[in-house]
Amino acid sequence: MTKLSETSTTVIAITFLVINLSTLLKEAFSLFLYFFGEKTVLAVFLIILTYS
Repeated sequence: MTKLSETSTTVIAITFLVINLSTLLKEAFSLFLYFFGEKTVLAVFLIILTYS
């Protein structure tokens, strides 16, 4: 797909960058859900109980 060696190297580097960024985003989202997920579920449950 790429013709120059510099272009091939750049494509490979960008591919690894995207893979690392997606892994980091997945870990950050998991951490966010770990800290705020239980509180959110509890808050929704309390709202449902209040208005039932």
